[in-house]
Parts: sequence; C-alpha cells; structure tokens
Amino acid sequence: MTNKRIGSIVAVVAATTFALAGCSDSVDTSAPTTTQAQATTTAEAKSGTFDINMHVAGMADKSYASGLCKFYDASLQPGDPVVLKGADGSLLGKSTLVLDHVDTTSDLCDLAFSIKGVKAGESAYEITVGDYKPIVVSEQELQHPYYLSPRTSVQAAAGSESQPIKPDKVGS
Repeated sequence: MTNKRIGSIVAVVAATTFALAGCSDSVDTSAPTTTQAQATTTAEAKSGTFDINMHVAGMADKSYASGLCKFYDASLQPGDPVVLKGADGSLLGKSTLVLDHVDTTSDLCDLAFSIKGVKAGESAYEITVGDYKPIVVSEQELQHPYYLSPRTSVQAAAGSESQPIKPDKVGS
C-alpha cells in the first residue's frame, strides 16, 4: 500500500471520527453510513493558467467494483462529466471522472479528474461534477490541499451540512 493510499485512508478515518463525534445518540448507527469524502488536489502554476488534479472520494452508502459510488445526494462513477466555468459563465475546461480506488467492503470510493490550462485569476469558478448541482469555488479551493466532499448520510441526518458537495481541506 502506498503512502498516498495510507494517507487517504487515515484522512477518511479521521473525518469519519470527527463527523460521528458530533452526532446525537438518536442516530441509527446499525444502518450503513457514509463518511466525509476524501480527496486531494494539486495545481501547478503556469503563465496565467494552472492545472487541476482533483479527487472526489469518501465512504459511500454503497459502492461497487465498477466504481459506481452511491452517496447521499447523488451517485458518481467513472465517465461522469466534470465541467468548470468562469465567473462570467464561460467554459474553462471539461473532464470526466476516472476510478482511482474503490473498496466494496468499506464502501470507500476515490474518483479523480484533471483539467489542464485553467485560466487563473477568475473572481470565482463554477464546477459541476456528475449529477450534482454546480457549486461556486475559489481558485484556492481548486488547488492542493483541497478536494470535493459529497455530503454524507450522517451529516444529512444530523443537519450538520446543507451543501450536497463542497470543497474541503485534506485532514480537516
């Protein structure tokens, strides 16, 4: 197992522990739950552009060897589109999700995408992943150590997270 994979698993376990610590005793823990999605992002600055290498991963309600991951609000799988737009709605890049890792025993899902040559300096970026509604993010949130985090069943049940998918920092 690589250090990257170990780091990913440690971050997911830490996020799960933190998310569960805030839950009340009334939450049914016998049912399958999801945990904080974990992923990493890297960006390399170029002359007025940067590259995005981002992950979307976490404990899904159900995962399959094919890479299909059913999260609380939507499902993601390899081949799903990723669309990035600028503040004015102009198309800045497209990609598709690829399978990085799935563990059907723990329902850990890790999907990735890359977009090269993204225009830097936008006041905001709009990103759409699969069937999730578009979200607005900053340039910083498209770069390491940020990743996209689908809302978990635990968060939805506890009312602790209202956004279906959002940028998060690795290890937070």
